[in-house]
Amino acid sequence: MKHSTLAKATLLAVALTGLGSAMAQDQLRSQDMVQLREQIYSYDYMTQRERDTYMERMRMAQTDQERERIRLQHREQMDLRLRAMQQNQNAMPGTGMQGGSGGMGGHQGGQPMLLPKLQGSGRN
Repeated sequence: MKHSTLAKATLLAVALTGLGSAMAQDQLRSQDMVQLREQIYSYDYMTQRERDTYMERMRMAQTDQERERIRLQHREQMDLRLRAMQQNQNAMPGTGMQGGSGGMGGHQGGQPMLLPKLQGSGRN
């Protein structure tokens, strides 16, 4: 009988350790995602495939100069994408938006107002 109780206690301890480990891994993944969002310019406007490709290019870069060139290319591409999205938003009839930073309250310093951030906000 003692062996059965000991075995159950051991199994319970292992299960709880595994649960704690899984929770710790989830927390680390969440922290990693936050770091990636902060490190990759316009992260939210990229597909997962684009993010993976960018990260792979950065890993493969041999020098700091090469990494900087990749960062600058990425920033230029994302700036073009964001400008195109802004132009499309401004061209949409009935959005109530005027060109530029047209007084929509949701504009945050230096960050363009874009369609994906406005969807579902209830604003017209």
